[in-house]
Amino acid sequence: MQTTLDEIQRIIDEQIGPAAQMQFRVARCDGESLHMRAPLAANLNHHGSGFGGSLYSICAVAGWALLLYALREAGLDGWIVIREARVRYLRPLREDLQVRIAPAQADGLAAALADLRSRGAARVSLRASIADRGRAALAFEGEFSIKTTAPAVDA
Repeated sequence: MQTTLDEIQRIIDEQIGPAAQMQFRVARCDGESLHMRAPLAANLNHHGSGFGGSLYSICAVAGWALLLYALREAGLDGWIVIREARVRYLRPLREDLQVRIAPAQADGLAAALADLRSRGAARVSLRASIADRGRAALAFEGEFSIKTTAPAVDA
């Protein structure tokens, strides 16, 4: 489990440049939800609060990380991309970013893994939240796609 989280953190640091610069760190994962954090100081806007792009990005990266964790634990490999997302910014964030992301449905990960095994593709909806001083500051809903083969690249 820790090896998987270390691998995910290494990929973030080495292959997702903006996330590394924003100092995203995987905090923990219990298999059904993932927690990620980042310092506010590295993600400030001109008002001295959390930059909206950073808040969106940490949710998207946390979703990708949760799905990669689930794939690795199931012994599977796949391409993970975000298909669409909706973000509601509810109040300014004035403390370090701490996001928790989990499937929107209770059996979301299990169903996605079953689809991936049987069809080679899956979709899963994830929800995330970020709080500021115990009050909701952001609500994120994203749909992610997983495929067992690399997507075609248009020339």
